Amino acid sequence: SVRAVLSAYGIEMPLGRVAISEDEIVAAAEELGWPVALKIVSPTISHKTDVGGVALGLRSPWELRVAHRGLLERLSAMGRLVEITGFLVERMVEHHDGAGVETLVGVTRSPDFGHLVAFGLGDVQAEIARDVVFHVNPITDVDAREMMERIRGAVLLRAFRGSPGVDRDALVDDLLRVSRLAADFPQIVALDINPLLALPPGKGVLALDARIQVAA
Repeated sequence: SVRAVLSAYGIEMPLGRVAISEDEIVAAAEELGWPVALKIVSPTISHKTDVGGVALGLRSPWELRVAHRGLLERLSAMGRLVEITGFLVERMVEHHDGAGVETLVGVTRSPDFGHLVAFGLGDVQAEIARDVVFHVNPITDVDAREMMERIRGAVLLRAFRGSPGVDRDALVDDLLRVSRLAADFPQIVALDINPLLALPPGKGVLALDARIQVAA
């Protein structure tokens, strides 16, 4: 799984469990601790939010059961229920007083240059603002820091107007880990960690969602 691959490279994700039945989903949430997020698991649906396959901030068994049934109904109406192999229950990441910046780290493959490492602002901002920069793989720590300065939203990563900024060292570390992962697996066509939540200095980063596409 994507989670296992990232874990092997030291890229941290929130605690999570994969479950199938509704009772298993609730039991997983009770074990992990509330609040939780519920996400579909599918080998064919790479962007879960495009099909409404994510429910966040669920704080009780009742909320979780309602969200699960809502996901099933939506996917059934779209004719895509057969593509679901289970559900991922994850402990929600509590932002530190609203601090933290959602970033994106990824890999794409160019016919001319091979793997390119990407960095930018994450979540919907990646698609709306297109604030993403690229560097030919492999990268060094100097390259990683330069990439962080090249995005238009670089000010968001630094202490600014009362914001503490983010853990830039942890961001550099994850960029280097992704670079190594791409170098080890040339068959990777695309890798997206989005959002990669960059927490305040000293708090690290967390991969909240990720996908990996490999050549057939």
